[in-house]
Order: sequence, then C-alpha cells, then structure tokens
Amino acid sequence: MLGFSSRRHPEARIVHLNFNAADPVQLARRLAADASVGHEPLYLLIDCRNLACLRSRGMGYFIDQLLLIRRSGVRLLLYNASPVLRRALSLLGLGAHFELTGRVTAAAA
Repeated sequence: MLGFSSRRHPEARIVHLNFNAADPVQLARRLAADASVGHEPLYLLIDCRNLACLRSRGMGYFIDQLLLIRRSGVRLLLYNASPVLRRALSLLGLGAHFELTGRVTAAAA
C-alpha cells in the first residue's frame, strides 16, 4: 500500500511529500495517474514548517504549485501552516481548496 491512512480520512491514501526535495507537481501527477492508487482519494501531506521555496521563491510560487497539484486531482493536507500562509490562502479565497491541519507554536511562528 502506498502511503498511509488516517482516522480523519479512513478511506483515503495519504502520502507525505517533501516539498523541498522533489518536483511536487510532477510527483502529484505521477501519483494521480498511478493505477495502484485505485479509486481511493489521494492526499498529499505537506509540512509547511521549513519550506525552502517560501524563502527563495516566495508565497506566490508556493501557492501556484499547490494549485497545480490540486488541478491534477490530488487533495492537499497542509500541516504546520504559518499564520501568514493561512491568511494568504484565506484572502485569496483558497481556504476551501486545501485542508489545514496542525498547530503552529509560538516558537515556530
């Protein structure tokens, strides 16, 4: 079985994506096209705590990548999203397209 399941989404297959190490859009497209995934919903879990692209390319690039992944049919779980990222998604009206999970501690914010 690819990935893992969760209590929150027992019918889904969840795969952790290291956004810093891979081309996330290509990976999402490959996973979405993979026949072994089957008909179960596929979620990519992205830990937003230490995203290099936010520092090097900016918030707009990151959100654009998220939208390209979402367009491929993969759902996204954004873990440890900063208050700034949460606000940007909300202001752009994109909060419904991504599931935000995890809490940001004062030290991480």
